[in-house]
Amino acid sequence: MSQSTKTFKNPRKSGNASAKSQKNSKKGQNNQKKTHKSFYNVSQKDQNQNSNYTKFSGKIFKESSYMPDFIKEVANNDTLCKCMKCQDPETKKTGKIIMVNNIYSHLKSKQHKNNTPSDEDEKLEELLKLLEEKSKDKPNKEQFNEEQDIVNYLHFISFAISHNLSYSQIESLGTYLQKASREKKLGFFKNFSFDEHLMSKITQDCFRPILLQEMRNQLSIAPYSLVINNATFSGDSVCALKVKYLITEWDQNLKENITQIKNKIISLSNLKESSSGLSLKNVIEERLFSSESIKNQFFGLLTTMHLH
Repeated sequence: MSQSTKTFKNPRKSGNASAKSQKNSKKGQNNQKKTHKSFYNVSQKDQNQNSNYTKFSGKIFKESSYMPDFIKEVANNDTLCKCMKCQDPETKKTGKIIMVNNIYSHLKSKQHKNNTPSDEDEKLEELLKLLEEKSKDKPNKEQFNEEQDIVNYLHFISFAISHNLSYSQIESLGTYLQKASREKKLGFFKNFSFDEHLMSKITQDCFRPILLQEMRNQLSIAPYSLVINNATFSGDSVCALKVKYLITEWDQNLKENITQIKNKIISLSNLKESSSGLSLKNVIEERLFSSESIKNQFFGLLTTMHLH
């Protein structure tokens, strides 16, 4: 027969050890916060100004044998480095935290020059000349990006026009994409498709019930006229119900309430074999008159008929 052995811990000892561990952990976190206070301040301040960050690597030294002596890597953040010749204003210790992007600006600063020993002045001048020459050799990325942006912008407009979008529609779509881009909400382009069957399903199952309820809410308070459009396609009778009404809404661009005429299709119904008055009445009551308040706002009727 096997035997099992249970080990019992002293709960008081365990509690004391846990409390001591938490105390030491908090102490370590506080020390870490103090040590890296300037680290985070510099990171947040400069990263707000720079959209492209240069990472710390051997390439930043530009083949200089002098710069690696005092420009050192910062742990846990490869977009930062520290200058071991200058004092950090926060910690008052040697090792000023700077962005890798800003090394050249720092080396030209009065602070770094004052902290450089006189016997290294010549080395510093040679280093600054080297960095300046290397920066001139770089292709002008900003100019290239601007030219490419112009090409992409024209491609977008030509694509929209070729698909019969109006100037107003292109403006609305472009404005939406600009806003979404600023708010970093365009990640779905990589993760989702725009298959027409999928979009049809989403429209029917997700958007239609919400939009229909919103329109019913408007029709319950706004007088409307009803347009009944009957058409025959290859022997099949189709009935379309459309409502016209006035609604006052807030315009975000004009910053005021404006009144608009709304034309909304309520439904498309197959009348099958009969398109009599009774059939139309049943369609209206089923698809439109969902409440007494909507029925009471009805004040006009127009019917049309097309044969195909």
